[in-house]
Amino acid sequence: MNALMAIFKWKRLSGIYLSDRNDFNTTFSLSLNQISNEEKDQ
Repeated sequence: MNALMAIFKWKRLSGIYLSDRNDFNTTFSLSLNQISNEEKDQ
């Protein structure tokens, strides 16, 4: 799962996936089966 999330992050940073969010931290909770994103303060 960690490698898959790293690939998604790399693709967002390289422009393959369009994102208007400035995600700083992404976590996945196994117990909730949920992905949470935290944006970087500007």
